[in-house]
Amino acid sequence: MKITAATCFFVLFLPFMLGGCRKKETGNPVPEIIFQELIPQTLRGGSSEDTAYLSFRFHDGDGDLGNDIGSGNYDIYLIDSRDNSETGFYLPQIPDETRDASNGLKGTCTLILPAAYILPRQDSIHLLLGDTLQYEVYLKDRAGHESNRFTTPTIYLTP
Repeated sequence: MKITAATCFFVLFLPFMLGGCRKKETGNPVPEIIFQELIPQTLRGGSSEDTAYLSFRFHDGDGDLGNDIGSGNYDIYLIDSRDNSETGFYLPQIPDETRDASNGLKGTCTLILPAAYILPRQDSIHLLLGDTLQYEVYLKDRAGHESNRFTTPTIYLTP
């Protein structure tokens, strides 16, 4: 059998041509979050002067974070450990040119929590001595995928 230059070219580059036919892998469509920091952890409950900052890292493999404000679907959810009430927040507007389903979307989010909205329970013991709570935090993307969840360290509300 005579090996020609064309045959040699075909055999040498066959693996590369087949590799180019592989479907490009996309990331996990379910968002992931990792707690970073909560500062400070002690606030005067209901105070207009105190603020807590909750920071976490996020990654969404298909890059579809950022719900439309008009949709009524929030991006970030906090569940209060005292009564399981849920509060939702929107991520800032994410420019379309930064979205890339092949690379996903990742970053750090710092949520500002004014103490004016974190009220102690209204019974006498909590009003006199203070209160404690934790938040369970998760994300939800445009497709409705919920991320993993983390629980914040304890927040102490002083009277």
